[in-house]
Amino acid sequence: MKKIGESDHPKIHGAMGFPGSTPGAIEAFLLNMEEVTHLLVFDSAEQRWRVYESFDNTDMAHQEMIDHATEIVNDWFAESLADRIATAEEVDSGS
Repeated sequence: MKKIGESDHPKIHGAMGFPGSTPGAIEAFLLNMEEVTHLLVFDSAEQRWRVYESFDNTDMAHQEMIDHATEIVNDWFAESLADRIATAEEVDSGS
């Protein structure tokens, strides 16, 4: 992909980043494909991106797909908050 939201690949319809708890950082984004949307999250402990969840989007309007993805990502933000804070504190302390 050239940048988030822009691609020449015919099966990629777009991408959208979700602002994270770290100021200025994208910690989650959706990749909207032809028939499925993938939610990718940044695993700060592993220092890599991973697919958190995917869902079929064939019967969803665009806004419905975004709303559903936002719900899932908000759940991940809530569930991972303690781990992300601990990782940030480790980095800040130089551990």
